[in-house]
Amino acid sequence: MVKELKYEELVYDIDITELQAEDYTSGAIGQERACEAIETGLGIKKKEYNILAVGSHGCDRTAFAKKLAEKIAASEPVPPDICCVYNFKKSQKARNA
Repeated sequence: MVKELKYEELVYDIDITELQAEDYTSGAIGQERACEAIETGLGIKKKEYNILAVGSHGCDRTAFAKKLAEKIAASEPVPPDICCVYNFKKSQKARNA
């Protein structure tokens, strides 16, 4: 039996705080592939390798990537300090000093 619904019956109220995740790596709803991609990217230890995060304005991609990077960095050794200086011969590449 098919029942016609009124528009009021189609509204589903949800408390947005229930969707907020303290740990972005486990609570990023629908972002399992993004977690895997960032983890893979952070695992690549090569020079000039970048990670690009794209998404709609306001989707918190910066906070998501930062939380995940902080979690991974906590288990990594502290890298040495570096100083990048302008490379006058190759202006597109900074030079480590």
